[in-house]
Amino acid sequence: MSETAVIDEINGVWTSLGAQGFLYAEHLGTHRSLGIRESARIPLASVGKVAVIAGLLDAAADGTVDLAQRLLVDPAHSTPGGTGIAGLLDPVEMSVRDLAAMALSVSDNAAADTLFDLVGPDRIMAVLHRGGIRSFEVTSPMSHLYDVLAEVAAGDEAQALAVAAADARSGRVPLLPDSAFNTGTVRATAKLFELIHTGQLLGPEGSETLRRLLRKQIFRHRIAAGFPMDAVQYYGKTGTFLNFRHEAGVVVDSDGSAYSIAVFTRSSIATFSQPELDASIGYCARLAIEHLRTLG
Repeated sequence: MSETAVIDEINGVWTSLGAQGFLYAEHLGTHRSLGIRESARIPLASVGKVAVIAGLLDAAADGTVDLAQRLLVDPAHSTPGGTGIAGLLDPVEMSVRDLAAMALSVSDNAAADTLFDLVGPDRIMAVLHRGGIRSFEVTSPMSHLYDVLAEVAAGDEAQALAVAAADARSGRVPLLPDSAFNTGTVRATAKLFELIHTGQLLGPEGSETLRRLLRKQIFRHRIAAGFPMDAVQYYGKTGTFLNFRHEAGVVVDSDGSAYSIAVFTRSSIATFSQPELDASIGYCARLAIEHLRTLG
């Protein structure tokens, strides 16, 4: 199948599901790539947590942060979220490294924001810029998303979702502007995962730690669903907020060939549960990578 045919099929899948998609895939050996709207800046949602943990591990490497340090996190005063500490009733004490595991394995907002506050945005952005990544910005915690919701929709996620979906349908200037959030392009996101995979982001030890944490992610309904065979390995990070559903990571074939992949979607349908769109992320990722495989 030609590149044009692959792109047309992927766009057709998203159109049929009432969504717009953004994709970038690259063979990390040949650097052949396939992109769809790969330079558009999109809210990152929880994909941005990868940069937070990268900043944390960088700080640990120079002794600024002790990964064994224990921190008290009170869910009553933490960032909301559907998983992790936010769902608990009592304060918990946890090591910094275990908070990092929670942030990436179950996308724990409270854990991620505790670490964001510990590390700070300057360190996070310095790690990204050192890797030559300029179109991926994480300068605010996850709590900022909920601050924006409180401002424009009185904290009502259903109302905010309806508005965001309507904006996606009409193409008008959104009530929830992308500039209010951490944003990035799928190309820059795939580059981030390339540097993680090759050990260039944090050095061999830090990169291996980050890869190990990313392999703990429990969510398998997006990119991983497109590669269900045992011969293919995958690690990555999802992101979900209102009408945005994303995932990015690295696919590794049995022969060692590796591909960085980022797939972001923006839905025009005001429904929190969209399993077909989730599954399409894996399907479209597989189409893109199968195309790159044919190029050698």
